[in-house]
Amino acid sequence: MKRLTLLITVFMAILSQLCMVHAGNIHPSEKYAWSENIGWISFRTSDQSANYQKTFMTGYVWSENVGWILLSAHNDGPFENSTFDNWGVNIDFKNQLSGFAWSENAGWITFASDEHQVTFDPITGTFQGYAWAENVGYIHLSNANKNYAVSTPRLSALDVTTAEHLGEMIFVVELDAPIEEDVIVDYITVVQSAFPGSDFLTSAGTIEIIAGDTQKNIQVILLDDAIPEETETFELQFKNPQGASLINDHATGHIVDNETQSIIIASANEGGSIVPSGEIPIEIGGSQRFYFEAFDEYHLKSLLINGLAIPNLPESEYTFFNVQDDQTISAVYEINHYLIRVTSESNGAIIYNSTDITPEKSFSAASGTAHTFHFYPSANYHVGNVLIDGQAIGPLEIYEIDNLKKTTTIHVIFEINRYTIQGSTNDHGTITPEQAIVDHGQNQTFVMKPLMDNYKVAEVKVDGQSVGALNYYTFEYVSEHHTIDVIFEKIIHTIQVVEGRGGTVSPSGNVLVEDDGSQSFLIKPRRATYSESCDIGDILIDGQSIGATEHYTFQEVDQNHHLEAVFYCTLHVCAQNCLYSSIQDAIEGSYEGDVILVHPGTYKESLDFKGKAVNVKAMPGNQQPVIDAEGRRSTLIFKSNESSDTIISGFIIENGFANNGGGIFIDGASPVIENCIIQNNRALFLGGGLYMTNGAGPVLENVFILNNKSDFIGAGLLIENDAEPQLINVVIADNIAPNKGPGLYARGASVSLYNTSIHRNQPYVESALV
Repeated sequence: MKRLTLLITVFMAILSQLCMVHAGNIHPSEKYAWSENIGWISFRTSDQSANYQKTFMTGYVWSENVGWILLSAHNDGPFENSTFDNWGVNIDFKNQLSGFAWSENAGWITFASDEHQVTFDPITGTFQGYAWAENVGYIHLSNANKNYAVSTPRLSALDVTTAEHLGEMIFVVELDAPIEEDVIVDYITVVQSAFPGSDFLTSAGTIEIIAGDTQKNIQVILLDDAIPEETETFELQFKNPQGASLINDHATGHIVDNETQSIIIASANEGGSIVPSGEIPIEIGGSQRFYFEAFDEYHLKSLLINGLAIPNLPESEYTFFNVQDDQTISAVYEINHYLIRVTSESNGAIIYNSTDITPEKSFSAASGTAHTFHFYPSANYHVGNVLIDGQAIGPLEIYEIDNLKKTTTIHVIFEINRYTIQGSTNDHGTITPEQAIVDHGQNQTFVMKPLMDNYKVAEVKVDGQSVGALNYYTFEYVSEHHTIDVIFEKIIHTIQVVEGRGGTVSPSGNVLVEDDGSQSFLIKPRRATYSESCDIGDILIDGQSIGATEHYTFQEVDQNHHLEAVFYCTLHVCAQNCLYSSIQDAIEGSYEGDVILVHPGTYKESLDFKGKAVNVKAMPGNQQPVIDAEGRRSTLIFKSNESSDTIISGFIIENGFANNGGGIFIDGASPVIENCIIQNNRALFLGGGLYMTNGAGPVLENVFILNNKSDFIGAGLLIENDAEPQLINVVIADNIAPNKGPGLYARGASVSLYNTSIHRNQPYVESALV
């Protein structure tokens, strides 16, 4: 057959375009074969089927993995299996299959060889054995152990008993499953003890069970006579079935003589049985007992005798006594009904048959029926549990009763959504609570506490995001799961160290100290490059002076602190071998707090302190250094808001010349001038020795103001415009002014005098103090 492959392929291409539905006569539930290589093979699908024709087969078979399988080249068999247009599956008189089927993917399929044989059992209608496909191997057509088979529908008819005076006997020919094709079978009555013409009329013909139906009646006419006789029989034989097989090829008709016997017709509906059943002949005057039994999930509802229900139902049997006439007995069974009771709590709906049955619904339903219940929680609620007959089965959305067998209660619990907030910490603290289950919309507060006093909350993270170092946190209107993680750490305080130029503090910078700990600092001066030497000026702890010390220790630290080391450097000024030979250069090169130490000698210059908080003082000794302005300008100038931190001490200040303040000019500043001699200075207008204005507040201590001149007023000292100087141990003498106040002249200002002497100032006619 391999030489036909190419031609068959062409033929299959034509076949693939066919669209008509091929009706078949394969049993609708017994339709599967099996192959280990290609899986299930269906001999009947929704639109195609194989067709058993007694001597051959036609139609289509479907495999889930290889597609359509064609059982013949055309519909007119048997087939020669010799050409491309005349092949197919044949069935011989022994009901053995032979020939070929074809699949584009599985190749040729044979139904008989030396190794295998497929046969058809005409009684059971089942195909048995193995077929062979050249590309996929064996195909098993039935397996009783695995409960699959390929079969045709089966015809059968039961024996019938009828009294002759009823005039007819009805035989019911039944097909065990509906199919899409008509089923045909021939029948004929055959003589046994009953004779045609005297007991019945011969009947013969063909019946057709139309596609989709499952039964057909055959009527045999009975002839009544007045002759007493025994029950007589005949056969109704069946031949030549088409589209189905025969379970039995005949049924027997029993004709009961009504002169000697009566008929009790016993029947039961589908819910149970009655034994014996059918038309039971009973001798006149005889008795007959009937047994009845309900099938599973049925019960006897009523027992009808001659169509009337008896009032008291017997348990399992009923007896007719002294039967004289025909009787009927009918057992009426009813399927069991069970109560279904459904209840629920609020906050949800239970839908049954598209209706909300909450909060409670009770109804009766037949055994074996199916019922589906859907559970719908309200917003922000969920199904918490479902209880079936009091037993919890979990939070279901749907509950199905597939086969009702008992009274059933269903209780649905709807619960508000609850969310877990999980807390966690490191080893140094606690979070309370560690975990919280919170109802939807509620608030939950967590409290964080360190295990030891020297620890604190360093950071709190909510859902992985930092919310700061908090001691408590509240989740408001909770609507989802959360996490809260707490990190505790030791309390660390910072000591901020500020070191001025001219020295170091060790350690320096921002020094971290554990809570309740201690920290020592070493303060050392260090010579600056612009000076000869440096020293500790002061130590400020949190802004408070503690004096100059080289060591300081913070004890039991419980807060942040500030340590500032104030250093000063000494700048030497001298004619030779000093860093500076000019006092002005030293002032400009100095920093606040520095000391400018001036060696003996005459320094021909004028000094402007330029706001510097420095201490300019003479070198200790008997000889005072001289600052000589050479008559060019004021010898000392303070006009940059100098304060009492600006000091000049131990000098002779002379030969200054200016419009105002020939010796010292002070404008809005408050320096300290001590141990100095201010002499031989001149002003064209105001203050030959000193001029103070604009709120100046200097302090003069141990100062001599001598031999100074003013061409106008205030030869020694002139004070105006809210100036407020202090004079302590000051001598103002021998100063000359042509007008008022040759010694001290104050206007619009105030002056404080302590142990101060004003004398010998000229002219004498003017007051020395104005």
